[in-house]
Amino acid sequence: MLIDFSLNPESIHMLNAKIEEKAESPFEAAVAKYLAVRGYHLVQQWEVGAYRLDMVAVCGRKKIVIECDGERYHSGEDKIREDMERQTILERLGWRFIRIRGSEYYRNPEKTMERVVTALTDAGIEPEDAGTSQQIDGRDTELLKRVKQRAYSILHEDGEVSEVEMGTIAAALDPKNDIISAVPETPDNASTILLQGRLQREQDSNGLEQLSLLENQPTGETEPKQCESISSFPSYQAVDIDVYIQKYLPNGFKEMVKAILEVEAPLSEALLLSRIVQCFDRKRVTSSVWNDYELKMRGCQKYGIIRKKGFLYLDSSRDIQFRVPGDIARLIEHIAPEELAAGMFEILKCNGPMEKKDLYRALAGQCGVHRLGKEIEKTLDKALHTLENSIIRNGEQLLLK
Repeated sequence: MLIDFSLNPESIHMLNAKIEEKAESPFEAAVAKYLAVRGYHLVQQWEVGAYRLDMVAVCGRKKIVIECDGERYHSGEDKIREDMERQTILERLGWRFIRIRGSEYYRNPEKTMERVVTALTDAGIEPEDAGTSQQIDGRDTELLKRVKQRAYSILHEDGEVSEVEMGTIAAALDPKNDIISAVPETPDNASTILLQGRLQREQDSNGLEQLSLLENQPTGETEPKQCESISSFPSYQAVDIDVYIQKYLPNGFKEMVKAILEVEAPLSEALLLSRIVQCFDRKRVTSSVWNDYELKMRGCQKYGIIRKKGFLYLDSSRDIQFRVPGDIARLIEHIAPEELAAGMFEILKCNGPMEKKDLYRALAGQCGVHRLGKEIEKTLDKALHTLENSIIRNGEQLLLK
C-alpha cells in the first residue's frame, strides 16, 4: 500500500481529503489517515440505527469499531456514560471496540497506533488492497433505513432474540448489503383496533393537565363498531427538512421549529436534532450541538412553542392523536407520553378491559415493535400514568371509567 502511494502521490492527497471531510475532529482524522495509508479498509461514520460510530475497520466478514475519545466530542460524564451504554448494546450482538484516548494518542502517537494495529491483528483485521475496498456510504436505501430502525428497536429490547430478528439485525449491520429484499410485516391481531376519537389536552381548575376524549361525529350507524377492523390510526407525517432549512435559515431557527411543529407536534427534541444536525455544521448530535440548540431555543415561548421533558408542543395545539409509522419510523421513547396515552385510550375503548402487558404489546405492535424491553415498559408506564384519572385498575387489569 505504501509503495502504491509512492508511485501515485496524488492518491494519498485524495484519500486524506476524503478522510478529513468525514472526520469530526483532527484527532479522528489522524487515526484514520494512519490506518488507511497502511491498507486498512475503513468506513467512517458508520450508522447503526440512531447511532453513528467514528469508524469501523472491515476485513472480509470481520469488523471492529474504533472510537476516538477526544476532549471535545467524547468528554463529560454524561457523554462518557452515553458512549458506554451504546457500546454495551452493540457488544450484545458481537461488536468489538477499540477505544483511543486523545491524551494517550498525543503523548505518544506512534506507540498508541502500534497498540491499535496489534488489537486489529488480534481481531483478525488485516490490511486490504485499496482497489478491492468498497465504500458503503451510499448503501442507505429507504428499505435499508427501515431495516436499521427495526434492528435498533430489537437492540433495545430484553430477552431472547429470535432467528428472524437476528436476520433483521444482520441485514442492518452487514457492510455488503447494498440491496435488501424484505416482506412487509402485517399488523398483529392483538394490535388491530379502530380509531373512534382523539385525545384533547385540557387544564383543570388547578392548572394541571388532563386528557379527555373528543368523540368523532356520529355517522348514523346503529350497529356497534367491530374492533376486528383494520386500524385507522393516522400515519406520521414528516416535513421535508431540507426545504424548511432552505426557507427559514440562517435567521429564523425558532420560526423553522414552529413550522415543523405545525405538522409534527408533539415532537421529540432528540429526534428533531438528529434530523436537523446539519444546521449546526455537524454530522451527529454531540454535546456542543445540544448547547447550541439550547441557545437558539431561548425565548421559544414567544413563538408558541412549549418545551416539556424532552418534547416540543404548540400552545395552540389542543388535541393529540396517536400516529403509527408513516414518513418516518420513531422509536417508542421518541413518542410523547400524551400521544402514547391517546393510543392506549383508543385500544382500551375498543377492546374493553385488558391486562396491562397486553395493552402495552398492542400499542407497541402499532409502532412496529413486537417485544417489550425494560426501557420500553418504563416509557409506556409514564404514558399510562397520564391516564390515571380515566382508568380503573384491578390488579394488572385496566379498564376505562
